[in-house]
Amino acid sequence: MYREPGGVVFVNSRGFRIRYQVSGSGPVLVLLHGFPMWGDRWRDRGYVSVLQGRFHLVVPDLLGHGKSDKPHRPADYGVPNLASDVIAVLDAAGVERAHFWGYSLGTMVAENLAVTVPDRVLSLTLGGFPPGLDLDQRRAMFPPAKAPASWDEIFHGWPEPLIDLYKANTDLAAVQAIWASLCEQATTIADLQSSPHPTLGYIGAEDPLLEVTRLQCAALPCRLEVVPGDHMAGFAQAGNVCFGHADAGGRLPIPACIASIVSVTMMLAVSYGLRGTFSALTCCAPSSTGPYAPGRSAAQREGTEHSVMHPPCLRADRHQAKTRFGDPAQAASHRRSRCGAAGRRIGWMSGIRI
Repeated sequence: MYREPGGVVFVNSRGFRIRYQVSGSGPVLVLLHGFPMWGDRWRDRGYVSVLQGRFHLVVPDLLGHGKSDKPHRPADYGVPNLASDVIAVLDAAGVERAHFWGYSLGTMVAENLAVTVPDRVLSLTLGGFPPGLDLDQRRAMFPPAKAPASWDEIFHGWPEPLIDLYKANTDLAAVQAIWASLCEQATTIADLQSSPHPTLGYIGAEDPLLEVTRLQCAALPCRLEVVPGDHMAGFAQAGNVCFGHADAGGRLPIPACIASIVSVTMMLAVSYGLRGTFSALTCCAPSSTGPYAPGRSAAQREGTEHSVMHPPCLRADRHQAKTRFGDPAQAASHRRSRCGAAGRRIGWMSGIRI
């Protein structure tokens, strides 16, 4: 293991160099990026600046990404191998247990850790990917014939500066090897149910994986929040999941954003060690009758919203949305993107600040 300035550390895992960064103080939160991103994207998109005031962040570059090594053999990848690299990072950082927030590929790695090393996982936040897919579902999603053959297939339509940034931090042969490895093992719903942890899922409203994510989260069950945008925007537009105005102490009010919901999840998991019983006690399970239950129309959701008593900070948000947008439909969309059902379901905690 060796360190570079700015909290950047490299650790050896399975003979490969794995880069990670540390910052902040508080409960340990591991941020696991998607494919083919790398750890710096959490900082570039604004997540680190919001979270490091409340958490001790550990942000690795998964093998094949960023400044970590990039072998070209599929056998060197696979989700179990990537998860073992994350454990090597935790060991090097002196972290026994942590909360995990993954996006896309990072979701697969986080759920694998929850099953293979459950005592090291305090909670899961799973973004941009359906939890608990079985091997057949994975193979349908990542067919070998659809592996990217060129940079153009990966970055078609992207702005040139962004393409240049990604090319500088990725390797085409490594990307192809990672793709080929993603169907070798699956963490199923049954696996996750056998090792329950406080879990929150979220996904973009225009993500093509939205409906299967709804089904998987309902089967687990875990709470699901829907944020604006497609798969890329679900990560890139961090304001949709880390929205809120900090007070003088740098703390965000609850409910303010998914990051705050994550914080509540973490706080309770740390304080009470509630794993299997957590959903029943903190409303993490999706509601089959609430305003954001699957199948309810926008009109039905709006009708339910008007009949609910909102906590003070959510009422303030409603006023801000109306003032900002003017149009009631836009204001309603804004409220859903910021708080969704969360503001109502954790309204009893609205006085807590973290």
